[in-house]
Amino acid sequence: MWLKSNESSGYKKVSKTKYEENIIWNVALEKVSFMPIQSSDQQSGVITTEWFQAGDDLNNRIKLVVYVKSAAIEDSSVEVKVFKEVFDGDKWNTAKQNSELAQKIKKSILDSAQELYIANEMS
Repeated sequence: MWLKSNESSGYKKVSKTKYEENIIWNVALEKVSFMPIQSSDQQSGVITTEWFQAGDDLNNRIKLVVYVKSAAIEDSSVEVKVFKEVFDGDKWNTAKQNSELAQKIKKSILDSAQELYIANEMS
């Protein structure tokens, strides 16, 4: 980012804010924050939620793991895994991963990050 300066060169380089440098991470954390967070480690780029039951459906629960692999806003920068369990009356059983929901969450993260980046560049 460049700002107008009184120096003879006219502009000086300034460092980006922490939020700007980690926009994908921050957006990913915000997107999954409606669920209890089990762990989040920005250094490794992994966000893991607790098991979460939506609404009145007490027989199904999901858990998310989001991998932020790069600060670049591109498809390969984020991976989302959605784990599902179904309660059979006695115990929780692993169900098939929901790849459609994982893709929706990933797209939402990337779209929001792109929008924030563009808004920041315009300001």
